[in-house]
Amino acid sequence: MNQDSRHQTPSQTQSQTNASDMVCVTLQRPPHFWRFACVPDQTANLLERLAEIADDPNIELTWSDAELIASEIVVHHHIDTSSAESSNDR
Repeated sequence: MNQDSRHQTPSQTQSQTNASDMVCVTLQRPPHFWRFACVPDQTANLLERLAEIADDPNIELTWSDAELIASEIVVHHHIDTSSAESSNDR
């Protein structure tokens, strides 16, 4: 299991559905790529599911990983502007 911190940085990404905005947080820790998404009013349910996954010994998502993801969900429970968007491209 690679614990290199450069592979443990969650990122807030822009995600949309036809009906509503989504909260979407990803974590890449090779060979794994984790993406958690929900509508903003379902973040509590997402956090509960994240805890269940981190608690499962058969899944390689650690509590440390879950803490990083949860902090991004709580702090950024809105759509963040993508850095690749032309208005932010320098």
